[in-house]
Amino acid sequence: FPVTPVQPLSRKMYVCDSRFHTEHLRDQLEVKDQFGLMVVDRESAAYALLRGNHMTFLRNLHSFVPGKHGKGGQSQRRIQRGTEILAKDHLRRAGEMASKLFLEIPDLKGIVVGGPSLAKDNFVRGDFIDFRLRDKIMGTVDTGYTGEQGIRELMEKSTEILKDVRYLEEKKLVQIFLSELGKDTGLVVYGQKEVMKAMELGAVKTLLISEELDVIQTKVACPQCNYEKQEAVKAREFVEFEDEIIKRNCPECGSSKLSIEDTQDFVVELGKRSNETGL
Repeated sequence: FPVTPVQPLSRKMYVCDSRFHTEHLRDQLEVKDQFGLMVVDRESAAYALLRGNHMTFLRNLHSFVPGKHGKGGQSQRRIQRGTEILAKDHLRRAGEMASKLFLEIPDLKGIVVGGPSLAKDNFVRGDFIDFRLRDKIMGTVDTGYTGEQGIRELMEKSTEILKDVRYLEEKKLVQIFLSELGKDTGLVVYGQKEVMKAMELGAVKTLLISEELDVIQTKVACPQCNYEKQEAVKAREFVEFEDEIIKRNCPECGSSKLSIEDTQDFVVELGKRSNETGL
C-alpha cells in the first residue's frame, strides 16, 4: 500500500536489494526541532529552514551595494561613504527579512548565521535583527559561499552547534527532574507503574525516557475466565518469560491455558498514551 512521507524525501535511492530500505522513513517519525539558517554578506542574504536532515530553502535577498571602483580623492571618500550607507541598509533589510520568515515559525528552536567573517559578525553584533530572534542565535559559522550554496555549506558546518543545543536542553530537563526529586515536592514520579498511572490521570507535563529503556509491555490472559493482567518484561528476557507463562496456571481459575495475547514496545505504548492525553 502507498505511504506518504511526513516530509518530502530529499534523498533518492535506486537499489536492488534483499530488504526494504526504510531508514529515511523511520527518521521522519522522530519529533524534530526546526532551526533557521541564514547566510549574509555585503551583496546578498539567503535563508533556509532545517528540520532533521531536511532543508527547505526559503528566500534569497540581493543588495544594492556597488562593487569596487577606481576613483580617488574626494570622489573616493564620497563613494565610500555612500557604499557604507548602502551596506548598512542591506544588513537592515536582511534582518527585516529574517524576522518576516522566522518569527512566523512557532516552534523555531534557534538560528545559525553564516557568511564571510566581517559581514556576518557586523550583522550579529549590530542592531539589525529583531530582539526576539537575537536571543535565538546559537552561533556563527564562517562560510566561503553565499546564496543557496552557502546555505548548504552552513548546514554541513552547523552539526556540532545543533548537537550541543540538544544536549544542553536534555541536561536542563534532567537537572530540573533531580532538583524536584531531591526537594520531595511531589511534582515528579519515576518507575513504570508510577509513570503510567500519572499519565492515565493526565498529570504529566514532561515525559523523560531513558535511552536504555528496553521493555516490552504484555497482556497475559486466560480464555477460561477472562482473566487479564498487564506485565512488563525486559526485551532480552522475553523468550524466558514466554516459557514461564506456558508453565504458569491462571491465578483466578487454575487453568493451564494462560497465554500472552498482546505485546507492545513500552516506548511505543508511552507514545500512544502521550497522544491520548495531549502531552
